[in-house]
Amino acid sequence: MCSYNAVNGLPSCANGHLLQMMLRGDWKQEHALVTSDCGAVNNLMGPPVSAATNESAAAMALNNGTDIEMGSEVYFNHLQNAVRLGLTSTSAVDGALKRSLLALMRTGRFDPVDFTEWTAIGPQVVSSKPHKMASYEAALQSFVLLKNRNGVLPLKPGSKVAVLGPQSIAQHGLLSDYAPAPCFNASYSCITTIADAIKSENRRRGAGETFIAKGVDINSTDESGVEKALRFAQKADFVVLVLGDDSTIETEGKDRENIQLPGLQQKLALKVLALSKPSILVLVNGGAMGIESLVEHTDAIIEAFYPGPEGGRALAQTIFGNENRWGRLPYTMYPSSYVKDQNMSNYDMAAFPGRTYRYYQQTPVFPFGSGLSYSTFALRNADVTLEFPTIYFRCTITNEDHDDDGDAVLLLYHIPSSEYRSEVSYPVPLSSLIAFDRMHLARGESKNIRFSISVTELGLTNADGVKHVYEGKHTLMLDVTGQGLSSSSSSSSSPSSPSLSPERVPTSVRKDIIIPFLG
Repeated sequence: MCSYNAVNGLPSCANGHLLQMMLRGDWKQEHALVTSDCGAVNNLMGPPVSAATNESAAAMALNNGTDIEMGSEVYFNHLQNAVRLGLTSTSAVDGALKRSLLALMRTGRFDPVDFTEWTAIGPQVVSSKPHKMASYEAALQSFVLLKNRNGVLPLKPGSKVAVLGPQSIAQHGLLSDYAPAPCFNASYSCITTIADAIKSENRRRGAGETFIAKGVDINSTDESGVEKALRFAQKADFVVLVLGDDSTIETEGKDRENIQLPGLQQKLALKVLALSKPSILVLVNGGAMGIESLVEHTDAIIEAFYPGPEGGRALAQTIFGNENRWGRLPYTMYPSSYVKDQNMSNYDMAAFPGRTYRYYQQTPVFPFGSGLSYSTFALRNADVTLEFPTIYFRCTITNEDHDDDGDAVLLLYHIPSSEYRSEVSYPVPLSSLIAFDRMHLARGESKNIRFSISVTELGLTNADGVKHVYEGKHTLMLDVTGQGLSSSSSSSSSPSSPSLSPERVPTSVRKDIIIPFLG
């Protein structure tokens, strides 16, 4: 799918360099089928190319590699006339038609109905056990433990727990933008809320009490529920604050103007945290939230994203320590001021203060790749060798915990040398993720790990847009908590650092390798 944005002044759906030269030429995908994003062909009537007529817009898209138009009818209404006017050709139409029909043939569109696997899928698969297990497993692996001060997590069943916040009672709010209703009756009623899941687990394994109150809405000025929420928090041994946003705040065609918690959620959080009860902040959201004002006051922070229909159950099992399958943060969590510090319409990744972990030069709230576990993982005996054209990075990982089995998620980064950075005039990433792996380790277990990396993975893009591998020193860093990346850039003083457990064991290792001149 070609996107709305322009690259070097040409919209993606009218960019022959991207669609013809690179996709079908350099990448050797001659049969690649390209569809437009909805309305993107019609958008060619506006800037930056401002096609003079609908026929010109249709020809511009077709000639540059867009096969199928979606969301508007410029092709349907004007492509034939564009051919008559000589703006495009029947051979260009034939090429788009060939690629379109080939994709339909590959998916069995012209096969007898009984010969296609899709016709065997019946309504009985909706909310079926295998699908629920897949949803549960995906949720377990997606949660990110950003902070766990004094080991407040996992909670012990049988406690008095207050589960507060608008996302604690949400059903639809646990699903992402395009997720359909998952229940057999085409509703959301079968989804267990986070609050109900915590209540069930707290009661199932002990005589626990769970107090539930939303406190405030996702986005309103209604404070009528705040007093009840504070009363429940005061009665509890632990508070779980479930905050965030949903599709009423951000969705396709609806962007946020800031990254703060919407409505009165932050105000509720600060009032609850002022009670000084052991508190766990759970974020249920799509885009990253600016939560810098809450970090120091909470004992634990979990990024749950939109965890899906089984997310409530998965989160409860994780909070009470029955699961230990944490993931790593897939984006940088910026301070709320970032939307003012960075021009949101400027997509120059390296323009100060920079975008993403690769170029961001200031202090994030939590850096990309952050993520703790109930287990303590140690990395030792690291070694790197070059057996051209493959680089091998070897290491031993140990689960040093005596109580918890758990998943370790390993991230391998390439860090360009400061010498190379000083020699060139174009932007060079601070670091780049080049490989990752997830593995389960029983308590006390050690495993030998090996990453096999092509030398080309160390390539950097020069001023001409060409990727090349420079001669000389390169640093590879393997990390299992996110602390290593923090210390490799300006984020070494990140406020997230106190959130991460003290480094009593090596959780990141670095090795240098010398790459010879490759010509």
